[in-house]
Amino acid sequence: MTAVESAACVTGTGSNAVFTAPASGTDLPIQYLIRYERDVVSGAMLTNTTKDLPGLVKLTLFCSYGDPCSNDLKPCYVVIPRFAADPSMTISLDAETQEVDFSGNLNVDYCAGTQALYYIYYPEEDLVVSGTAVS
Repeated sequence: MTAVESAACVTGTGSNAVFTAPASGTDLPIQYLIRYERDVVSGAMLTNTTKDLPGLVKLTLFCSYGDPCSNDLKPCYVVIPRFAADPSMTISLDAETQEVDFSGNLNVDYCAGTQALYYIYYPEEDLVVSGTAVS
């Protein structure tokens, strides 16, 4: 601090506190951010908690794939070890289509060795043949 500059100081306490700003020694404006907390009698407060949100789940999706020129389908499984589902979901029960739209976030398990977001398994056996599931 030079001789021209002075330090900021607060004198007094509570509602009698006085803040004295330091002099910069220049003609440039100085900006201050003063943060304080106080008790209030009335008002509104919004709080967002994770208490009501669904937790992480292991999501396994059964899928099928195949050559578009043939009717043979082969199975595969998509496994998401840590999936956080979005609580909003739509189900369409139209006469022609039945769809379920859902979304969510894939989470990394930082304690796992691979830290994989998902796995895709292609089993050797054909569980789906010509569009019909084989049991």
